[in-house]
Amino acid sequence: MIGFGEFKRRFRFRWLPTVVFALPVPLLVYLGLWQIDRAAQKSHLAKEQVERALMPPLELDGHSVFTPDMSFRKVKVRGEFEAKGRIFIENRKHGDQTGFHVITPLRLDQSQVRILVNQGWIPATKTQSIPDVETASGRIEVVGWLEKPSPPAFPMPIKAEGWGNRWPYLTAELFSSRVPYQIFPY
Repeated sequence: MIGFGEFKRRFRFRWLPTVVFALPVPLLVYLGLWQIDRAAQKSHLAKEQVERALMPPLELDGHSVFTPDMSFRKVKVRGEFEAKGRIFIENRKHGDQTGFHVITPLRLDQSQVRILVNQGWIPATKTQSIPDVETASGRIEVVGWLEKPSPPAFPMPIKAEGWGNRWPYLTAELFSSRVPYQIFPY
């Protein structure tokens, strides 16, 4: 029979394993603090969005001046849709189905300025062609929320000219570079 007392080991301090395990500790602490800060930022943004959504709608026209505090505000605009300038933002999910967001410029009344309106999501077809979308004609009133489109974390380094009317993402700058008229940045 072998007893446990016969296999005693002496502890020997070694620098290499200690350094290897201690080196990532400051990085991990920093990342933890960064996550706490991001959570606070997102909480503040969510609170701000709720507050702005509860405000009465702003009435915008072609002479309105946009400021950063207008993001997520409810707005009311009047004008005519320009189906010719419509684009489709592809690979957008709705539940388990892939489709497009339909973005159509609205020319504001008595102005040459446009604002981009997200008319909603439509499912992709099996042939991957762009589905037909009907657009209201004539003067209309649209009520919605202002939200500035932002690029993905790693945007593609190409110009929008080659995209046709199927785009992988949308920014106001990209759209402006493609059209001869002024658009609002939201």
